[in-house]
Amino acid sequence: MEYCLILFSLLISVYAADPIFVIEVAREGLTTPKNPLISKALGLELEDHNDTLSKYGRQQQYLLGLEMRERYDKSIFKGKCNPLNIYAHSVNKQSTMMSGQVHLFGICPLGLNEDIAPDMVKKTFPPFDFSEKHEIAAELGLKATPHNFMPLPLHSTYDDSMFENEHTMPKSDLIGGPDEDFIDALFKNSFYPYLKRLTGKDFKTISQVLDTANEIIWLSKTKDVKEITEDKVRLAEEFIFQYYNHYWNDNNKFLYASKFLRKALYKLRDAVTVELNKYKEKKITLTESEDITVDYDINQIKYYLFEVTDLQMYTYTIILDIDFYDYIPPSSILIFELYKKYPLNSWMKVTDAMHCFMLEIKFNDQNVYSPFCESPCMLNEFYDRLNRFLQ
Repeated sequence: MEYCLILFSLLISVYAADPIFVIEVAREGLTTPKNPLISKALGLELEDHNDTLSKYGRQQQYLLGLEMRERYDKSIFKGKCNPLNIYAHSVNKQSTMMSGQVHLFGICPLGLNEDIAPDMVKKTFPPFDFSEKHEIAAELGLKATPHNFMPLPLHSTYDDSMFENEHTMPKSDLIGGPDEDFIDALFKNSFYPYLKRLTGKDFKTISQVLDTANEIIWLSKTKDVKEITEDKVRLAEEFIFQYYNHYWNDNNKFLYASKFLRKALYKLRDAVTVELNKYKEKKITLTESEDITVDYDINQIKYYLFEVTDLQMYTYTIILDIDFYDYIPPSSILIFELYKKYPLNSWMKVTDAMHCFMLEIKFNDQNVYSPFCESPCMLNEFYDRLNRFLQ
């Protein structure tokens, strides 16, 4: 902050309520059960049990997207859906990618793009003939599509180290040692007997218990099942939290989360650079373009969406040391909002300019109190603390 205060002897803050840049990390919506052991034992017929995004999850994600659009409509989106301003990334998993797509439909609902100009109608015809071409064109009129829909791309993370799949981690570092014994002992006398009573089966592995714990939560949210009481749902949630809390050893947990957090730092720094370049005759090179090959204009991106699984969300919150030690519900969000707090000047370097921005980090709309940022915090402080931690 001192760089800004030296330049401006009067402590005039330009901080406004509107952010200039947002990173949203969203956990996928409520999925269907993977192994319907409990539902079968209770005689329940489920529409789907393949660990895909449920209709409830689709509604969660669509409503979440609508909320994000409403929340940032005037500040980030400027009242319209511009694909150049939004970049969406998803873990390469069916339910997660579907969550990301539905989420984007909420951010950019149908019917927001412009009509085609009358003199452009004929130019929209494909370069070959087919019988329905003119009929379809007549029905569309000046509309680009039947619903005037502007699609937004969703980039998957296949072969992307930023969201490395847990199955690519060294097998020796996956659960199967003391951590498994710890979780097993923790729930042996409470949760396992309950599952055995419901299903009539002894569970041999923790992964089986994890699937059934997720099924308990799914049934409790979507079906009226008397056998699944509130205390048993709480046990299922505690089991899932402990499972992910002990999933990897500390080293791999750190390496996994740091890939994302380092990228988040770069994106925040790039956002500052974009703002500072407005005052520069000689533009400063954006850092992200030096690290990876990108297929989009970083200068125009104002909103990053990262759709992740429950495992990623748990890992990020644990590494950030967020004061949240509990089950993370589907469609939970971790938000990074960047605000301009003090004026910029052409003489500044990026490191100087970072003293003029404030960061708010929220988890499910609650301010995060992390060793890296007691939200809100100054961006330079968050950047320095987290950057040292990640080195």
